[in-house]
Amino acid sequence: KTFSATNLRRAGSAMGGFSRSGKEASDVERAEGALADRRSELADLEAQAEREAHELAERYDPTRAELEEITVKPRRTDVDVRRVALAWVPE
Repeated sequence: KTFSATNLRRAGSAMGGFSRSGKEASDVERAEGALADRRSELADLEAQAEREAHELAERYDPTRAELEEITVKPRRTDVDVRRVALAWVPE
């Protein structure tokens, strides 16, 4: 009875299990490879963002800006005196 219907079903189920485990193992390998690729892409993007941020910081550095002095004379209508005080310091 080594070739009975029950034994054949059990053998078929075992073969299906091996097939599924092999497929799942290859799925895991593909997923790990994709994860490694994405991590590499992330590292490249972070490095690129760091370079661009450094370039922008250098380009718009306020200590390197050229300043131009402009004299603006006040108009009488722009002056508003709110309080007048007198201070005396004895000598």
